[in-house]
Amino acid sequence: MKNRILHTMRLSVALICLIFISGKVLAQQDKLSERLRKTLAVKTEGQLVTVWIFFTDKGPEDEFRKKISTIKLAGNASKRRSKTFGNKGQLVTWYDMPLLQTYVSEIDEYLEKQRHESKWLNALSADVRQENLPIIAAFGFVKRIDLLAKGKISQNQYQPNFSPLLSAGISDVKDLNYGDSYNQNQQIRVPELHNMGFAGQGIVICMMDAGYNNLSHISLQDLNILGTWDFVNNNVNVGDENDFGTGEHGTLTLSALGGYHPGTLIGPAYAASFVLTKTENTESETQVEEDNWIAALEWAEENFGPDITSTSLGYLNFDSGFAYSADDLDGNTTAITIAGDIAASLGILVVNSAGNSGPGSATLGAPADGDSILAIGAVTPWGEIAGFSSRGPTGDGRIKPEVSAQGVQVVSASPYDDSYVYPNGTSLSCPLVAGAAALLLQAFPNATNMQVYEALKITASQSYEPNNDYGWGIVNTWAAYNYLSGKPHIVHRPVENAYDIQDFYTVSAEVRCVSNSLPEIVNLTYKVNDGEWENIPMTISDNNNYSADIPGVYDEATIYYYLYSENSNGAMHLPENAPDSAFSFPVFRTSIDHENLAESIFVVPNPAKNHISVYSVNADVLESVDIINVMGQTYCSYPDLISGSAVSVAGLSAGTWFLKVKSKDRLTVLKFVKLD
Repeated sequence: MKNRILHTMRLSVALICLIFISGKVLAQQDKLSERLRKTLAVKTEGQLVTVWIFFTDKGPEDEFRKKISTIKLAGNASKRRSKTFGNKGQLVTWYDMPLLQTYVSEIDEYLEKQRHESKWLNALSADVRQENLPIIAAFGFVKRIDLLAKGKISQNQYQPNFSPLLSAGISDVKDLNYGDSYNQNQQIRVPELHNMGFAGQGIVICMMDAGYNNLSHISLQDLNILGTWDFVNNNVNVGDENDFGTGEHGTLTLSALGGYHPGTLIGPAYAASFVLTKTENTESETQVEEDNWIAALEWAEENFGPDITSTSLGYLNFDSGFAYSADDLDGNTTAITIAGDIAASLGILVVNSAGNSGPGSATLGAPADGDSILAIGAVTPWGEIAGFSSRGPTGDGRIKPEVSAQGVQVVSASPYDDSYVYPNGTSLSCPLVAGAAALLLQAFPNATNMQVYEALKITASQSYEPNNDYGWGIVNTWAAYNYLSGKPHIVHRPVENAYDIQDFYTVSAEVRCVSNSLPEIVNLTYKVNDGEWENIPMTISDNNNYSADIPGVYDEATIYYYLYSENSNGAMHLPENAPDSAFSFPVFRTSIDHENLAESIFVVPNPAKNHISVYSVNADVLESVDIINVMGQTYCSYPDLISGSAVSVAGLSAGTWFLKVKSKDRLTVLKFVKLD
């Protein structure tokens, strides 16, 4: 009996131990991300895994307060944070505190190689043998462990035989001769600020890229470089050596932003100060470690306090073959995006290329998904979206990119000699926007990073209807300057056509002021054909939305109009050189007699997919039927069409179309919808 009791007690103790051990193992497993667990399942013992190890805290509160008082910020960081934080208190934050070294020391023996410590993430990156991961996870101060992502930049496509769309001599832009680079500057309205003396003086820009192998290029010789560091090889040389990575890509992006060689290339911020960091190892299929990017950003903040960062790469993939999913790109998941948003919270304007994986939706790379990160799309020299430009939405449904700039045939310094090349990519549109932002920060030294961020969005070309191709549209640096100066900015979708006779035609607009105050005057001015201009005050409804009604006309006509707004800081027209230029829309006369069905003309089916038929109750043959798009342009015509005949519309794009039908000296306009 006694033996049986002892045996039962031993079994109970064993069971309790087993439950305890199992619970501990499960707790350790919970600290490993799903991606990491899947990776470990296919690796054999002894293999290395590159991971992030996140800690729970930075030590006791009293010790924290002592340490934080000893931290000194770089001069420019203090100045930048002062305007960002305002009167909110301490400029030194939790993010400036180093990792607790007792935590690092306790896990050090289980690390094969420590890579970087991130104060902002309270984490370190390391190469670890897989059998040591459960041991590290068992420490109470370890919060979680995740895979380290790797990224890619697309190979550049050069177009050496390039004929510029626009070029400018000295007489066109005061003292500057942009040469072939005129279009990439003029498209985003940079020359107007150059003419005012703004070229980025006093603004610190940190570049994170693959290295810069031709800093002796004639367009880069006069750059003001504050500091450099190679985070791939851990030395000060960011050019090419007998080590890992080449600097071709960085030469292109840096020159697009800050190059200066009158007659050929002038970058938007050629007089800015630069911090150059090499974060990409271009060996092994141009893979890039996100911890290098984060380390570079923290190093630059600690030593120089940049106002702007410009990065032309993105992060998606892992060593194991896994990748961030579209859902992961929600602005709050990837390590690099979190770090980018932290930088933005400290007052840095983080500018990042959207990526070159378009035209499909949700093709962004991190950190472009961040809600405080200015993601940049690419357009052609004539303003059309580039097919390769990555699109949103983000994993949580936000529009991306924010804005766009030229990313096709961008004049850049050759990485190999003193010549010039014309590469494509959001890699080039990104530094152009970063340069434009530098001019605005110089012009408005009290403006915060997010005020410039918003100004670039609000004043871009499609701010009246942003989408996941262009974002809010092509940057307009001059309009952003006027907005930040306090003048009212008018956001308006032009009226395109009025196909039916109406009593009035409503024109709507949003008028924004940087101070959120209301403008004193908002007017609509219009004329019919070559008549006299007439003025109508616009009335406000809500959310800064204004509208006015142009009286109806009862014959075919063209209506011209422009908008005007004024406050104590100045006045703005839209279009900006009105009335010399104005919006216009045609009015097509319709003669449908709703009271006399004998005169009826109609189209079926509506909506239609492949074919439509136009019927006339009172005529066997229609003199002509024109298919017209929403811009008023004739797509095709059918003379002497028999009533009820089938007309193919299979080749039309989905959306609204119009039929202009002439019958017995009557003109009728019908609307129909084309389905996919």
